[in-house]
Amino acid sequence: MIRAAAALLLLAATADPSLAQSRKQKDDGAVAALNNPARLVTIGDHARNSGDFMLALSFYERALGIDPGFVPSLRASTEVALAMRMPQALSYAERWVRATPKDGLAHLAVGAALVQQNRPTEAQKSFALAEAAGGPPAAIAMQRGLAFDLLGQSRNAQIAYADAMQRVPGDRSIIEHLALSLAIGGDNEAAMQLLQPEAEKASGQPSFERTLVLVHALGGRRDLARRIATANLSPQAAAAAGDVLERIANLPTPAAKAAAVHLGILPDAGRPAQAPVVAQVPASPPPEPVAEAPVSESPQTESPQIENPPARAPEPALEKPAPAKPAVAKPAPKPEPLPAGLPKLSAAELKAAHVWLQLSSSPDRALVSGDLARFKRKASAIGNYNAYVQSVAGTHRLLIGPFRSGEDAQKVSRRLKAAGVESYINRAPAGSAIAPL
Repeated sequence: MIRAAAALLLLAATADPSLAQSRKQKDDGAVAALNNPARLVTIGDHARNSGDFMLALSFYERALGIDPGFVPSLRASTEVALAMRMPQALSYAERWVRATPKDGLAHLAVGAALVQQNRPTEAQKSFALAEAAGGPPAAIAMQRGLAFDLLGQSRNAQIAYADAMQRVPGDRSIIEHLALSLAIGGDNEAAMQLLQPEAEKASGQPSFERTLVLVHALGGRRDLARRIATANLSPQAAAAAGDVLERIANLPTPAAKAAAVHLGILPDAGRPAQAPVVAQVPASPPPEPVAEAPVSESPQTESPQIENPPARAPEPALEKPAPAKPAVAKPAPKPEPLPAGLPKLSAAELKAAHVWLQLSSSPDRALVSGDLARFKRKASAIGNYNAYVQSVAGTHRLLIGPFRSGEDAQKVSRRLKAAGVESYINRAPAGSAIAPL
């Protein structure tokens, strides 16, 4: 027995040392992987692809603990937080912007996070930065539409969605957003007409079914909306939709309806529902170059708070004033010179992409001429440029221009705004339906 034990000890002592070395190398490799930010992001991506977003986020966070400015981890953390509608999404996105200030996708993510926090006015500024930095135009237009809806500007939202649809024809997500915007703005019939051609192809898909449920509810068809939700949504989604479906048609303003639809916020709750009815995750295609940041079509300011003026202090006893020195009048600043517009273009030339200023839009083309006359009375500078109409998805946009650059268009926009006419840059894609007014 003693001899057998000694033999085993001898065998262990003379075993191939390569086995122990191999085991040590594996252990060292595992430790190295957990200290390599790129490797940690790869592991997190595998977890995200399998649907475990919280596990993925833990790996992305570990990568940021090693390298706080590691861009792939900042981007991935932002995307996961936006998908889960976490408040931290804004913090991640802002860190991403600080790490890559010229990345349009990072600015877009900041805007999307602000939309999720119901801060649409601030979000519009981020979308302008995203556009100027060459962010993906369709995704920017989509998120801009959401912000306009939350501001109660349904028409502007629909213009933004139509722009996104023109860039990505047939994208069902854009169609659903446009339908919701139409229903929020009170045109439930148009919303249903837009969804009808998609019904057969998209039947049973959760996003489409949620949209259908909400459009019916916005149109006052609560019983039908409830039946569709019960039959076609998961029990959790149907339960989360319940209170919204009951009250949404009676909410007082388009902005309140949009907050209920997109954020799950109801007036008396003051905070998002446990599971928002429609989750909005920004698309992230490769950035396409876009040169200009838009000037807002209409003032995107929230209602200012009005404060009472402070009580006036008693006035002191009057004394004989000292002789006043004559005031020297300062010369008025010279107005910024207006750039020249391009001459009238042929039909073939109009099909090429140009930079325009958009002054208004209307479903009725006849109203556009009236808009032009009204704006000219306010701002005579409009008469220096040719007027055109761009027709997109049943909407007619009043354009002036075209301009040689976005900078030229911005100069004209500033002059018009000083005269009380709002405008924003419209870069019409090649082949757009544009004709002289």
